[in-house]
Amino acid sequence: MGKLVIDNLCKHFGDVKAVDNVSITVEDGEFLTLLGPSGCGKSTTLFAVAGLDRPTSGRILVDDVVFYDGAQQATMPPEKRNCGLVFQSYALWPHMTVRGNLAFPLEIRKISKSDQQKRIHDALALVEMDNYQDRYPHELSGGQQQRVALARTLVYEPRLMLLDEPLSNLDAKLRIRARRWLKDLQGRLGLTTIYVTHDQIEALTLSDRIAVMEGGKLVQLGTPEEIYSTPISPFVADFIGASNFLDGFAGDDSDGVVSIALHEGVCIRAKARPGVAKGKAVRVAVRPENIRLVNGNGVPTGSNALTASIRDRDYLGARFQYILDVCGTEIRMEAEQLLEGDKVEISFTPEDCIAFPA
Repeated sequence: MGKLVIDNLCKHFGDVKAVDNVSITVEDGEFLTLLGPSGCGKSTTLFAVAGLDRPTSGRILVDDVVFYDGAQQATMPPEKRNCGLVFQSYALWPHMTVRGNLAFPLEIRKISKSDQQKRIHDALALVEMDNYQDRYPHELSGGQQQRVALARTLVYEPRLMLLDEPLSNLDAKLRIRARRWLKDLQGRLGLTTIYVTHDQIEALTLSDRIAVMEGGKLVQLGTPEEIYSTPISPFVADFIGASNFLDGFAGDDSDGVVSIALHEGVCIRAKARPGVAKGKAVRVAVRPENIRLVNGNGVPTGSNALTASIRDRDYLGARFQYILDVCGTEIRMEAEQLLEGDKVEISFTPEDCIAFPA
Protein backbone atom coordinates (compact mmCIF):
# COMPACT_ATOMS: atom_id res chain seq x y z
CA MET A 1 0.00 0.00 0.00
CA GLY A 2 2.56 2.59 1.11
CA LYS A 3 5.78 3.06 3.05
CA LEU A 4 5.79 6.49 4.71
CA VAL A 5 9.01 8.36 5.45
CA ILE A 6 8.89 11.51 7.60
CA ASP A 7 12.34 13.10 7.57
CA ASN A 8 13.34 15.96 9.92
CA LEU A 9 9.85 17.44 9.77
CA CYS A 10 9.39 20.88 11.32
CA LYS A 11 6.35 23.10 11.70
CA HIS A 12 6.74 26.49 13.36
CA PHE A 13 4.07 28.99 14.34
CA GLY A 14 6.18 32.08 14.91
CA ASP A 15 8.58 31.17 17.72
CA VAL A 16 6.58 28.08 18.67
CA LYS A 17 7.98 24.78 17.35
CA ALA A 18 4.82 22.69 17.05
CA VAL A 19 6.77 19.90 15.32
CA ASP A 20 10.51 19.88 15.96
CA ASN A 21 12.72 17.70 13.71
CA VAL A 22 10.50 14.61 13.77
CA SER A 23 11.76 11.61 11.78
CA ILE A 24 9.72 8.40 11.51
CA THR A 25 9.59 5.59 8.96
CA VAL A 26 6.29 3.69 8.83
CA GLU A 27 6.55 0.37 7.01
CA ASP A 28 4.02 -0.84 4.46
CA GLY A 29 0.96 -2.20 6.29
CA GLU A 30 2.13 -1.01 9.71
CA PHE A 31 -0.17 0.52 12.33
CA LEU A 32 1.69 3.41 13.97
CA THR A 33 0.19 5.54 16.74
CA LEU A 34 1.27 9.10 17.48
CA LEU A 35 0.71 9.42 21.23
CA GLY A 36 1.09 12.37 23.54
CA PRO A 37 -0.72 15.07 25.51
CA SER A 38 -2.68 17.90 23.91
CA GLY A 39 -0.39 20.34 22.11
CA CYS A 40 2.50 17.89 21.62
CA GLY A 41 2.39 18.09 17.80
CA LYS A 42 0.81 14.75 16.91
CA SER A 43 -2.18 16.12 14.95
CA THR A 44 0.02 18.74 13.26
CA THR A 45 2.27 15.90 12.07
CA LEU A 46 -0.75 13.96 10.78
CA PHE A 47 -2.15 16.99 8.94
CA ALA A 48 1.25 17.61 7.36
CA VAL A 49 1.16 14.09 5.92
CA ALA A 50 -2.40 14.64 4.69
CA GLY A 51 -1.43 17.95 3.08
CA LEU A 52 -3.79 20.04 5.22
CA ASP A 53 -0.91 21.81 6.98
CA ARG A 54 2.21 22.98 5.16
CA PRO A 55 5.40 22.22 7.13
CA THR A 56 8.22 24.70 7.67
CA SER A 57 10.93 22.26 6.56
CA GLY A 58 11.74 18.60 6.16
CA ARG A 59 10.51 15.88 3.82
CA ILE A 60 7.52 13.54 3.52
CA LEU A 61 7.63 10.64 1.05
CA VAL A 62 5.38 7.65 0.34
CA ASP A 63 6.98 4.89 -1.75
CA ASP A 64 9.51 7.45 -3.06
CA VAL A 65 6.68 9.79 -4.13
CA VAL A 66 7.41 13.24 -2.73
CA PHE A 67 4.51 14.67 -0.72
CA TYR A 68 6.61 17.53 0.61
CA ASP A 69 10.26 18.59 0.29
CA GLY A 70 11.17 21.83 2.02
CA ALA A 71 14.61 22.04 0.43
CA GLN A 72 13.14 21.77 -3.08
CA GLN A 73 10.04 23.82 -2.24
CA ALA A 74 7.95 20.94 -3.56
CA THR A 75 4.44 20.26 -2.25
CA MET A 76 1.89 17.80 -3.60
CA PRO A 77 -1.71 19.05 -3.26
CA PRO A 78 -3.74 17.08 -0.68
CA GLU A 79 -6.26 15.85 -3.27
CA LYS A 80 -3.44 14.10 -5.19
CA ARG A 81 -1.94 12.34 -2.18
CA ASN A 82 -4.73 9.75 -2.02
CA CYS A 83 -4.73 9.68 1.79
CA GLY A 84 -7.82 8.64 3.71
CA LEU A 85 -8.45 10.95 6.66
CA VAL A 86 -10.98 10.27 9.43
CA PHE A 87 -11.61 13.21 11.76
CA GLN A 88 -12.59 13.18 15.42
CA SER A 89 -15.97 14.72 14.51
CA TYR A 90 -16.51 12.24 11.58
CA ALA A 91 -17.40 15.25 9.32
CA LEU A 92 -20.28 13.50 7.54
CA TRP A 93 -22.44 15.62 5.24
CA PRO A 94 -25.72 15.96 7.20
CA HIS A 95 -27.89 16.52 4.08
CA MET A 96 -26.59 13.38 2.35
CA THR A 97 -27.52 9.76 2.98
CA VAL A 98 -24.88 7.20 3.84
CA ARG A 99 -24.73 6.29 0.15
CA GLY A 100 -24.38 9.96 -0.80
CA ASN A 101 -21.54 10.50 1.68
CA LEU A 102 -19.60 7.61 0.13
CA ALA A 103 -20.45 8.60 -3.44
CA PHE A 104 -19.15 12.17 -3.04
CA PRO A 105 -15.39 11.38 -2.94
CA LEU A 106 -15.87 9.01 -5.88
CA GLU A 107 -17.68 11.63 -7.95
CA ILE A 108 -14.92 14.20 -7.54
CA ARG A 109 -12.47 11.50 -8.66
CA LYS A 110 -14.70 10.92 -11.73
CA ILE A 111 -15.38 7.26 -10.93
CA SER A 112 -18.10 5.78 -13.16
CA LYS A 113 -21.57 5.23 -11.70
CA SER A 114 -21.37 1.45 -12.11
CA ASP A 115 -18.01 1.30 -10.33
CA GLN A 116 -19.31 3.64 -7.63
CA GLN A 117 -22.09 1.24 -6.67
CA LYS A 118 -19.71 -1.69 -6.31
CA ARG A 119 -17.20 0.33 -4.28
CA ILE A 120 -19.90 1.71 -1.99
CA HIS A 121 -21.34 -1.75 -1.40
CA ASP A 122 -17.90 -3.26 -0.70
CA ALA A 123 -16.82 -0.44 1.65
CA LEU A 124 -20.04 -0.55 3.67
CA ALA A 125 -19.88 -4.34 3.86
CA LEU A 126 -16.37 -4.05 5.32
CA VAL A 127 -17.69 -1.93 8.19
CA GLU A 128 -20.96 -3.90 8.49
CA MET A 129 -23.13 -0.93 7.45
CA ASP A 130 -24.46 -2.14 4.08
CA ASN A 131 -28.08 -2.11 5.33
CA TYR A 132 -27.91 1.59 6.24
CA GLN A 133 -27.29 3.13 2.80
CA ASP A 134 -30.49 5.21 2.79
CA ARG A 135 -30.17 6.65 6.28
CA TYR A 136 -28.97 10.16 7.10
CA PRO A 137 -26.22 10.80 9.67
CA HIS A 138 -28.68 12.05 12.31
CA GLU A 139 -30.44 8.68 12.09
CA LEU A 140 -27.28 6.82 13.10
CA SER A 141 -25.64 6.23 16.47
CA GLY A 142 -22.17 7.57 17.21
CA GLY A 143 -20.59 4.19 16.56
CA GLN A 144 -22.46 3.86 13.25
CA GLN A 145 -21.38 7.35 12.16
CA GLN A 146 -17.79 6.42 12.97
CA ARG A 147 -18.06 3.34 10.74
CA VAL A 148 -19.55 5.36 7.88
CA ALA A 149 -16.73 7.91 8.16
CA LEU A 150 -14.22 5.06 7.91
CA ALA A 151 -16.07 3.51 4.96
CA ARG A 152 -16.01 6.88 3.18
CA THR A 153 -12.22 6.80 3.59
CA LEU A 154 -11.88 3.23 2.34
CA VAL A 155 -14.20 3.62 -0.66
CA TYR A 156 -11.61 5.39 -2.83
CA GLU A 157 -8.83 2.93 -1.90
CA PRO A 158 -6.32 5.27 -0.21
CA ARG A 159 -2.61 4.53 0.00
CA LEU A 160 -2.53 5.69 3.64
CA MET A 161 -5.20 5.71 6.35
CA LEU A 162 -4.90 8.69 8.72
CA LEU A 163 -7.06 8.67 11.86
CA ASP A 164 -7.31 11.70 14.16
CA GLU A 165 -8.78 10.49 17.48
CA PRO A 166 -11.73 8.79 15.73
CA LEU A 167 -13.02 6.99 18.85
CA SER A 168 -12.96 9.87 21.32
CA ASN A 169 -16.68 10.65 20.92
CA LEU A 170 -17.79 7.11 21.77
CA ASP A 171 -18.81 5.89 25.23
CA ALA A 172 -16.43 3.62 27.14
CA LYS A 173 -17.96 0.23 26.24
CA LEU A 174 -18.54 1.13 22.59
CA ARG A 175 -14.96 2.39 22.36
CA ILE A 176 -13.65 -1.01 23.49
CA ARG A 177 -15.70 -2.79 20.81
CA ALA A 178 -14.66 -0.23 18.19
CA ARG A 179 -10.97 -0.75 19.02
CA ARG A 180 -11.24 -4.49 18.42
CA TRP A 181 -13.17 -3.99 15.20
CA LEU A 182 -10.76 -1.35 13.88
CA LYS A 183 -7.69 -3.46 14.64
CA ASP A 184 -9.22 -6.46 12.87
CA LEU A 185 -10.23 -4.37 9.85
CA GLN A 186 -6.79 -2.76 9.47
CA GLY A 187 -5.13 -6.17 9.73
CA ARG A 188 -7.37 -7.66 7.02
CA LEU A 189 -6.83 -4.74 4.64
CA GLY A 190 -3.12 -4.33 5.33
CA LEU A 191 -3.41 -0.54 5.09
CA THR A 192 -0.53 1.59 6.33
CA THR A 193 -2.18 3.49 9.18
CA ILE A 194 -1.25 6.54 11.25
CA TYR A 195 -3.42 6.91 14.33
CA VAL A 196 -3.43 9.99 16.58
CA THR A 197 -4.58 9.72 20.18
CA HIS A 198 -3.83 10.82 23.73
CA ASP A 199 -5.45 7.61 25.06
CA GLN A 200 -2.72 5.23 26.20
CA ILE A 201 -5.05 2.19 26.17
CA GLU A 202 -5.92 2.78 22.52
CA ALA A 203 -2.22 3.10 21.70
CA LEU A 204 -1.26 -0.09 23.54
CA THR A 205 -4.06 -2.25 22.11
CA LEU A 206 -4.05 -1.06 18.49
CA SER A 207 -0.45 -0.32 17.55
CA ASP A 208 2.39 -2.23 15.96
CA ARG A 209 4.58 0.66 17.16
CA ILE A 210 4.01 3.82 19.20
CA ALA A 211 5.68 7.19 18.67
CA VAL A 212 5.50 9.17 21.93
CA MET A 213 5.66 12.93 21.44
CA GLU A 214 6.28 15.75 23.91
CA GLY A 215 6.63 19.46 23.14
CA GLY A 216 6.81 18.87 19.38
CA LYS A 217 9.60 16.28 19.68
CA LEU A 218 9.63 12.54 19.19
CA VAL A 219 10.85 11.22 22.55
CA GLN A 220 10.50 7.45 22.10
CA LEU A 221 9.57 5.07 19.28
CA GLY A 222 9.00 1.37 19.81
CA THR A 223 6.54 -1.49 20.20
CA PRO A 224 3.87 -1.21 22.91
CA GLU A 225 5.84 -3.69 25.03
CA GLU A 226 9.07 -1.71 24.66
CA ILE A 227 7.41 1.61 25.48
CA TYR A 228 5.65 0.21 28.54
CA SER A 229 8.46 -1.95 29.93
CA THR A 230 11.48 0.22 29.14
CA PRO A 231 10.40 3.87 29.06
CA ILE A 232 13.20 6.24 28.15
CA SER A 233 12.21 9.03 30.57
CA PRO A 234 9.96 9.79 33.55
CA PHE A 235 7.55 11.50 31.13
CA VAL A 236 7.09 8.32 29.08
CA ALA A 237 6.87 6.16 32.21
CA ASP A 238 4.11 8.38 33.58
CA PHE A 239 2.23 8.88 30.31
CA ILE A 240 2.14 5.19 29.30
CA GLY A 241 0.37 3.49 32.16
CA ALA A 242 0.64 4.78 35.71
CA SER A 243 3.90 5.18 37.59
CA ASN A 244 4.93 6.12 41.10
CA PHE A 245 8.08 8.21 41.51
CA LEU A 246 10.54 8.10 44.40
CA ASP A 247 13.39 10.62 44.56
CA GLY A 248 16.81 9.84 45.97
CA PHE A 249 20.55 9.70 45.29
CA ALA A 250 22.42 7.05 43.33
CA GLY A 251 24.98 4.84 45.02
CA ASP A 252 26.99 1.87 43.79
CA ASP A 253 26.17 0.25 40.45
CA SER A 254 26.34 -3.50 39.84
CA ASP A 255 25.60 -4.80 36.32
CA GLY A 256 23.16 -2.00 35.59
CA VAL A 257 21.38 -2.18 38.95
CA VAL A 258 22.05 0.83 41.17
CA SER A 259 21.44 1.38 44.88
CA ILE A 260 19.27 4.41 45.70
CA ALA A 261 19.22 6.23 49.04
CA LEU A 262 15.65 7.51 49.48
CA HIS A 263 16.03 8.72 53.04
CA GLU A 264 18.41 8.26 55.92
CA GLY A 265 18.62 4.50 56.44
CA VAL A 266 16.16 3.73 53.62
CA CYS A 267 17.63 2.29 50.41
CA ILE A 268 16.31 0.42 47.39
CA ARG A 269 17.85 -0.99 44.20
CA ALA A 270 16.66 -0.28 40.66
CA LYS A 271 17.62 -0.74 37.01
CA ALA A 272 19.63 2.30 35.92
CA ARG A 273 18.99 4.26 32.73
CA PRO A 274 21.94 5.94 30.95
CA GLY A 275 23.07 9.08 32.76
CA VAL A 276 22.58 7.78 36.29
CA ALA A 277 25.80 8.46 38.21
CA LYS A 278 26.92 7.82 41.77
CA GLY A 279 26.12 10.69 44.12
CA LYS A 280 23.71 12.31 41.65
CA ALA A 281 19.98 12.83 42.17
CA VAL A 282 17.72 10.25 40.55
CA ARG A 283 14.01 9.64 40.11
CA VAL A 284 12.82 6.03 40.42
CA ALA A 285 9.66 4.88 38.60
CA VAL A 286 7.71 1.86 39.85
CA ARG A 287 4.28 0.90 38.55
CA PRO A 288 1.41 0.28 41.03
CA GLU A 289 0.82 -3.27 39.73
CA ASN A 290 4.44 -4.19 40.56
CA ILE A 291 4.10 -3.29 44.25
CA ARG A 292 3.27 -6.31 46.41
CA LEU A 293 2.21 -6.77 49.98
CA VAL A 294 4.70 -8.52 52.25
CA ASN A 295 2.89 -11.61 53.47
CA GLY A 296 3.76 -14.06 56.23
CA ASN A 297 6.56 -15.58 54.16
CA GLY A 298 8.58 -12.38 54.35
CA VAL A 299 10.28 -10.36 51.63
CA PRO A 300 11.25 -12.33 48.48
CA THR A 301 15.02 -12.71 48.10
CA GLY A 302 16.61 -9.70 46.41
CA SER A 303 13.46 -7.54 46.54
CA ASN A 304 13.19 -4.02 47.91
CA ALA A 305 11.24 -3.75 51.16
CA LEU A 306 9.62 -0.57 52.51
CA THR A 307 7.29 0.40 55.31
CA ALA A 308 4.49 2.72 54.19
CA SER A 309 1.69 4.64 55.87
CA ILE A 310 -1.82 4.28 54.43
CA ARG A 311 -3.24 7.71 53.61
CA ASP A 312 -6.42 6.70 51.80
CA ARG A 313 -8.36 3.77 50.33
CA ASP A 314 -10.53 3.68 47.20
CA TYR A 315 -12.86 0.79 46.38
CA LEU A 316 -12.58 -0.15 42.67
CA GLY A 317 -14.88 -3.16 42.65
CA ALA A 318 -12.60 -6.16 42.21
CA ARG A 319 -9.68 -4.39 43.92
CA PHE A 320 -8.79 -1.62 46.34
CA GLN A 321 -6.47 1.23 45.47
CA TYR A 322 -4.33 2.49 48.33
CA ILE A 323 -2.61 5.85 48.59
CA LEU A 324 0.57 5.27 50.56
CA ASP A 325 3.22 7.52 52.09
CA VAL A 326 6.82 6.38 51.62
CA CYS A 327 9.45 8.72 53.06
CA GLY A 328 7.12 11.67 52.56
CA THR A 329 6.23 10.73 48.95
CA GLU A 330 2.74 9.67 47.89
CA ILE A 331 2.51 6.46 45.86
CA ARG A 332 -0.35 4.21 44.71
CA MET A 333 -0.77 0.47 45.11
CA GLU A 334 -3.60 -1.94 44.28
CA ALA A 335 -4.56 -5.03 46.27
CA GLU A 336 -7.52 -7.40 46.36
CA GLN A 337 -7.91 -7.35 50.14
CA LEU A 338 -9.09 -4.60 52.47
CA LEU A 339 -6.13 -3.60 54.66
CA GLU A 340 -6.78 -2.53 58.21
CA GLY A 341 -4.56 -0.25 60.27
CA ASP A 342 -2.27 2.62 59.29
CA LYS A 343 0.93 0.80 58.30
CA VAL A 344 1.73 -1.72 55.58
CA GLU A 345 4.86 -3.57 54.45
CA ILE A 346 5.42 -3.57 50.70
CA SER A 347 8.03 -4.93 48.29
CA PHE A 348 9.03 -4.75 44.63
CA THR A 349 11.98 -6.19 42.72
CA PRO A 350 14.86 -4.11 41.31
CA GLU A 351 13.79 -5.30 37.83
CA ASP A 352 10.34 -3.73 38.38
CA CYS A 353 11.66 -0.19 38.87
CA ILE A 354 13.77 2.14 36.77
CA ALA A 355 16.11 4.92 37.94
CA PHE A 356 16.35 8.01 35.71
CA PRO A 357 18.67 11.02 36.11
CA ALA A 358 16.67 13.61 38.04
